[in-house]
Amino acid sequence: MDKVFSTPQEAVKEVRDGSVVIVGGFGGSGVPYNLIEALLDQGAKDLTVISNDPMEWFPFAEKGRARKVISGFTNHPVRAEITEQVEKLVRAGKLEAEAVPHGTLEERIRAGGMGIAAFYTLTGVGTPVEVGKEKRAFNGKEYLLETALKGDVALVKGFQADRFGNVVCRLAAGNRNIVMACAATLTIAEVEEIAPPGSIDPNRVDIPGIFVNRVVQASKVVRWLVRGEM
Repeated sequence: MDKVFSTPQEAVKEVRDGSVVIVGGFGGSGVPYNLIEALLDQGAKDLTVISNDPMEWFPFAEKGRARKVISGFTNHPVRAEITEQVEKLVRAGKLEAEAVPHGTLEERIRAGGMGIAAFYTLTGVGTPVEVGKEKRAFNGKEYLLETALKGDVALVKGFQADRFGNVVCRLAAGNRNIVMACAATLTIAEVEEIAPPGSIDPNRVDIPGIFVNRVVQASKVVRWLVRGEM
């Protein structure tokens, strides 16, 4: 099956209002910027956005498209103006923000992809994270019950893919993208290159095509400066 779509706009056009959208990336690395932009243009609203940090979810909150964000950062550690804007939205009842410890966030997403309903973790015990959650003792220690996260749609980023949806990530850009691709009903991968069939070494595939429904070549590629480059 050929999974290549011609444009990001075509790839996201069926995303519905109220969808749970998982967005890949970590600190600017491996962020599917073109798919984010296309989905914002598409107009879907009342979204629940699951992502690592504001690089992925803030555009949806800023434009009033998100009703809830679930993230490792529900503020911006560097840009105070973003934190202030998010706080205003939350206080006004226009946005719900759920902060999740980073390791717990990744494990909840992985659990969603692997068919695991919930798990117990030490992380968050004795902190505000435990409010409203079930606790249970194992071997004399208390653990919190965390439920799996699964999306209607996942927007992920890779370096290269073939038309069957096998995706290769580059360096740290795989980060959350690999587990996120497994945890949605519809996974759309944005890549820099579409490779000819058979040209990708099977040992280099980071996201197998079985988890990817659509592939689109990035219309704009965002590259980060390497120290020493001009």
